[in-house]
Amino acid sequence: MIILLIIKGYNSLYLTFLLVDVVLTADLLDFWVIIFFSFLGVALSAKLRLPSVIGLLFFGAIIGPNFLGIVTETDFISLISEIGVILLLFYIGIHFNLERISRFGLRATFVLLVKFAILFLLTYLAGIFLGFQPLDALILGVILSFSSTAIFARLVTDSGREKRDESNLMSAVLILEDVVAVFTLTLLSQMQGDTTLSIGQVMVSVLFSLLILFCSYLILRWLVIRLSKWLDEKNLEAQLFSALSLCALLALVAISFHLSPSIGAFLAGSTVAAIPSFRKIETTLKQMTLLFAAFFFFSMGMLVNMEFILGAIGIVLFLAVFNMLLKFFSISFSTYMTGFSGKASLSAGILMLTSSEFGLIIASQTVGVTSFDFVSLSTALIVISGLAASLLMPREKGIGLMLGTKFGLDGRRNPFRHLSAYMSHVLHHFEPKGPFYEAFRDHARSLVTNLVALFLIDSLMVIIRKQVALYFGLTGYMVGPLDIFEILALLFSLYPIYNIVRIVTTLAGKFAHAFHFGPAAHANIRSKMIEDFFFFSLFLIVALAIPFAVGLLGLPAIIQEAFVIPLVAAFLFLWDLARLASRLLAPHEDKYHLLKGYKGKKSGD
Repeated sequence: MIILLIIKGYNSLYLTFLLVDVVLTADLLDFWVIIFFSFLGVALSAKLRLPSVIGLLFFGAIIGPNFLGIVTETDFISLISEIGVILLLFYIGIHFNLERISRFGLRATFVLLVKFAILFLLTYLAGIFLGFQPLDALILGVILSFSSTAIFARLVTDSGREKRDESNLMSAVLILEDVVAVFTLTLLSQMQGDTTLSIGQVMVSVLFSLLILFCSYLILRWLVIRLSKWLDEKNLEAQLFSALSLCALLALVAISFHLSPSIGAFLAGSTVAAIPSFRKIETTLKQMTLLFAAFFFFSMGMLVNMEFILGAIGIVLFLAVFNMLLKFFSISFSTYMTGFSGKASLSAGILMLTSSEFGLIIASQTVGVTSFDFVSLSTALIVISGLAASLLMPREKGIGLMLGTKFGLDGRRNPFRHLSAYMSHVLHHFEPKGPFYEAFRDHARSLVTNLVALFLIDSLMVIIRKQVALYFGLTGYMVGPLDIFEILALLFSLYPIYNIVRIVTTLAGKFAHAFHFGPAAHANIRSKMIEDFFFFSLFLIVALAIPFAVGLLGLPAIIQEAFVIPLVAAFLFLWDLARLASRLLAPHEDKYHLLKGYKGKKSGD
């Protein structure tokens, strides 16, 4: 009996190992099939001068389970795909170019805000018009607002535009887009954890998790910088594994706080980029990242449902054309408004036509949030927009000449020429070496110090007052309606409040001055007050209109909090208006008192 049981157990164990061997063999076979078809996709894309992403997505869809079924989605393939996403974000973090952002930061931010505002709002409305549910229309607007970094890099390299200013500006825009995409992934990872939470609760949870993750990032960054000094700079293997270990560690920290591991990988990449000794392994990291990223794109192609695309081909083509037109217009217009020529603006618009791989990553994270097949839709849009951009880029000069001649973009009769010059003048004031930037930099430390002092004074007095009230009562410390502690807090707060008011007054003046129309137009206080009142009214109307528009369009309530930005701008203009009014009403002051720096004659001379 015992012998029979031993034989039976041995047979079961043998069968178990046999099944494991078969599974591993099937996984390895699928792996080599993916390697082969990935090579075909990359080779065919290179032959047709197309981005390799298109070939990988195409062949992934062809051999995937939803079409030919040569390869099926397995845990092994999913694991490699997930590693590919993490390493892709790690590599993007390495290329988080702060120097380029510091050069084009404000103009890139302006372009990004205009692009996102136009694309998100109009795409959301188009989704509602096409019958999407509000949540699906919201996700659609987010996914289609991004442009592809990989395809952009290929188009710039192939066309020899690496050193052109518009290419560098768009590169800075894409870096900022990466940051927005990482934050979006964070939101989706929180929404997947608990779909019953409101957007406000999700935002609070996300900000708290990001705060803890950022603190962990700072600690690990400090440790890695010191570890890099201990490592031998010639030992590339040690540097490579230390960089990958940091990536894995921050990814695990992100997972422990219910965040996407891609966020930790992105922060790890930015840490590695800040350490000069790690730059020697950048090429090795790039090659490794491209290999695993290829598996990600290939596996995303395997998830494509061809029946879905063919059944909704009209919607797919409409969204592709609609999205490319919106991107071309928003990028070209906003780039032109920052002071670039019409030709350069049109070139930037073509470079940013494509749908983003980040949109594909975001789409893959919506599986537990919505039932709509955003992966198939995003894949189709990437392929269509990539093909369109590749075809249009060699004809960019002809397109620029045709549109430039028709609309007179660089001609004197162009109605937007003066607006472009004005916007460039405004942005200059807020850029490095600009008047507002320099004033803010000079006063920032003092402003923060006084705010902290005010907070500490009030906090200390509140603590003392509570302790006194607890043990002795406040009856003996009353001086009229106030107690002595409130009076002391007020007295000690007067000096930091005075400094804060003085600094805000200076910054408000610099802020308002950036929007004035030129020295001849505001040679006296009254004309400057009129301009301040105009901008105060404009920003106040915008602030009041945002909650109304959000409610009218059915957008998420959290978006209406954006009214704070124009409201603060309106307050600064009102502050400057009050400052000018006090100068105008000051005794022994000519009512046409000239501004500082104006070299004309005073009134009455």
